[in-house]
Amino acid sequence: MQGPYVYDGASRSLALRSAIYTISVDQVVSAGSGRRYYCASYYESVAPPGCVVTFTYVYQCLLTISVVGGGYTDPPPTSYWCDKGSSVNVLAQPFIPSWEFDHWELDGVNVGSQNPYTVTMNAPHTLTAVFKFVA
Repeated sequence: MQGPYVYDGASRSLALRSAIYTISVDQVVSAGSGRRYYCASYYESVAPPGCVVTFTYVYQCLLTISVVGGGYTDPPPTSYWCDKGSSVNVLAQPFIPSWEFDHWELDGVNVGSQNPYTVTMNAPHTLTAVFKFVA
């Protein structure tokens, strides 16, 4: 077999030319910092004289959301694996009236105050919602 093949870590037994083979592969394969391949599905096709198993995996990038100051985000601050090319909308909200949303920083660069902000997952990203105290 040629790789990389990924699956959910479980084994799958298949009849191949009157014999039983067990295929066991990893669900997640690292593709470097903030990148991975994730098995989304598999398909098996049985036709004489053998069997073909196809694993379908997606390339994912890590989105890390954080907050500076008195506010929160939706989705909440943490890290998320997102399919490459997908768009993620993030909304910023202050905790109390004495704080207001000021701007977003994408990978350390001020990208403005559009709220919600849409991140296109073409690479790993860090998105920070920055709030300021207005008393």
